[in-house]
Amino acid sequence: MQDINDFKKANILNFNVIEILNRYNIDYKEDKYSSEIKILCPFHNDRSFGSAMINSETGLFNCYSCGKGGNIYQFVALLEGVSNSDAYKLISSNFSDNTYNIDNLRRIRIKVKESYEVLENKIIFNILDKLRFIGDLQFKHRWLIICNYIKFQKYNEKQLLDIYSTLNKELKSYE
Repeated sequence: MQDINDFKKANILNFNVIEILNRYNIDYKEDKYSSEIKILCPFHNDRSFGSAMINSETGLFNCYSCGKGGNIYQFVALLEGVSNSDAYKLISSNFSDNTYNIDNLRRIRIKVKESYEVLENKIIFNILDKLRFIGDLQFKHRWLIICNYIKFQKYNEKQLLDIYSTLNKELKSYE
C-alpha cells in the first residue's frame, strides 16, 4: 500500500485545505494530533462541530449528518455548483483570478448555450422554410416530427448539422 508521501508526490494534492476553507468562509477547528479538521458542514444547517470532517493531507471530506462526502474536488464542485473537472481546474490554478475564474467559466457556458440555441433555431427555421415548397405531405410530416425532436432531444451541434445536411440531400430529389 502506498503511503501518503507517494500520494503527494503523484501531484494529486496540489491544494491547501485550510486555504480552501478560508476562501469559502467555512468555520473549522484543527486537531494538533491528527490531520483531520472538524468543519461546520456548508451543505446543511447543523451548527455544531464534529459531524463533518476534512483531511488536510488527503482532501477527503465526510459529513455524518447530511451524508455528503468525497474528495476535495467534489467538495469545491458542490460549493461552486460546477462539475468536478471545473473544480479541479479551479483548485489547480490555486484560485488565481487571472488563470482561472469561475465567473468567466459561467459566462462562457452561457455564450455556448446561447450560440447552440441560435444554431438550433436557425436550422429549424431553415427546415420549415424549405418545407413550404414541397408538396409531398409524408415528407413534410416526417421533417416536422424531426423539428419537434430537435427541440426536445437536445442534439449536439454536429448532429444538428448532420440533420440539416440530410434534409438538403433529400430535397435534391424534389428539384
